Amino acid sequence: MSARLGGTISKLGFVRSLVLLITGVALVVLVLGSVIEQNNLICESKGKNDPSDIEGVLRADRGANNRSFGEVPLVPWNYNWDLKANLYSQEEIKSIPDRHLILVRHGQYDFGTGKLTQLGREQADFTGHRLREMNLTYKSITHSTLARADETAQIIHSHIPRVPLGMDDVLREGGPIPPNPTISYWSLPERDYFIDGPRLESAFRKYVYRPNKDQRSDIFEILVGHGNIFRFFALRALQLQKDAWMRVFIGHASITMLHLRADGTVSMTKFGDTGHMPNSKVTF
Repeated sequence: MSARLGGTISKLGFVRSLVLLITGVALVVLVLGSVIEQNNLICESKGKNDPSDIEGVLRADRGANNRSFGEVPLVPWNYNWDLKANLYSQEEIKSIPDRHLILVRHGQYDFGTGKLTQLGREQADFTGHRLREMNLTYKSITHSTLARADETAQIIHSHIPRVPLGMDDVLREGGPIPPNPTISYWSLPERDYFIDGPRLESAFRKYVYRPNKDQRSDIFEILVGHGNIFRFFALRALQLQKDAWMRVFIGHASITMLHLRADGTVSMTKFGDTGHMPNSKVTF
């Protein structure tokens, strides 16, 4: 009896040892598989970059992390975003001055009448004074046809009266693209984006482009318009996520500046700047 019991115990010990061995082997295989996959990601990126390039290795590491944490992947800058890159030689690029777009949102307005409030007129006056103080070589002021933009432009023009003033219906307010995410108190019907989206993209292509070959000095052009379109312009010009325009806000009569160069690069030197007016006068 005792002999049979001892044999049974020995068999159970053998089975337990075998199970532990198999489990250990499985864990080793899983760990090795993970290491191999990570190395493959880095090798793939190294194949596209110089193996001695530390930045390339860092990019590979960020790429691996993107898969784990859902971060936005890195996208290279498109130098031919306005389809004018092939029109300039390298020598010409070095000598062509820059373009500067100054985007001014209208002042605060009455939702019932569509016209500026008293505070909105004060805001426009502060902005006109600021633009005069900047003392730049303004080429033109172009404003939207909506009343609030027209009034704002007229007040600004009173501070820099020698600058040509005009209007363009393409700069009218609208929904450029469905925002992601949106906000609970604001929405537009899908058809509005269907109609306004192409118009606002057309407005971007009309006004946002690198300097022309015949430009002899830096020029500064003022556009007076609306919050949606100018937020869209800024993201589009910087090649950022276009549907993120509802994530950022610009104040009434604020100043945004885009710096456009002949080599196709773009930078933003101001965004929604309201520092020229008292804090008590700032609204959104």
